[in-house]
Amino acid sequence: MHPPAAPIWWCAFSRDVYRPSTSRDEENPRAQAACHLTLLPCPALLSRYASRRWSVEPASSVGCTSPSAIGDARLTLRKLQAPAGDDQLKLRGTVTVPTSPPIDLVAHGLRLILTTNAGVGLADLTAPAGSMWSANGAGTTWTYRNPSASSGIIKATVRAIQPAGTLRVKLKARGLALGAAPAGTPPVATIAFGAPTAAPGQCGVTAFAACRTSANGATVRCP
Repeated sequence: MHPPAAPIWWCAFSRDVYRPSTSRDEENPRAQAACHLTLLPCPALLSRYASRRWSVEPASSVGCTSPSAIGDARLTLRKLQAPAGDDQLKLRGTVTVPTSPPIDLVAHGLRLILTTNAGVGLADLTAPAGSMWSANGAGTTWTYRNPSASSGIIKATVRAIQPAGTLRVKLKARGLALGAAPAGTPPVATIAFGAPTAAPGQCGVTAFAACRTSANGATVRCP
């Protein structure tokens, strides 16, 4: 049992996530059963492994369970050089989620978690439910605006498109401290359509194979 080449791959079992840390672990029947279900590129769920035993971290701790891959994803991180605290983020992509319960960002908000591909946290941002969200009359487009925020998400747009359950997402954030992002390694972004935790499956995760870093290290673009 060997997952596709990637920095870190996870085997999902029910609502818990397991990581085979060594080839010997891959012989574990529980691991094999898990991998027969699905493989998720979720380094954001990294839990430490010790004493040659399985480690487990509930997926809900990162905002969602059973995330789908974010398709056509584009992630840009800017101003990564000193001084810290002025970094910027832009993310867009498309994700397919269950239609029940209905998506309602005015009522439930949105959460974005960014980590390194080794699971080190870089940012945990929330566009909270409430008056900063607006929805169109058809309930198919939600927009979040917080232009006065010095840090965090300042704008997010989520649009429901066909087929049913498909969401197109764009968001911007600023005032971040992302200096820990290692050059040349793809960061991992998880979007949960509910904050702090979305309904099962109503979330998505990026799976970039590689990213480009500018010569001066100030900008990372994925893919």
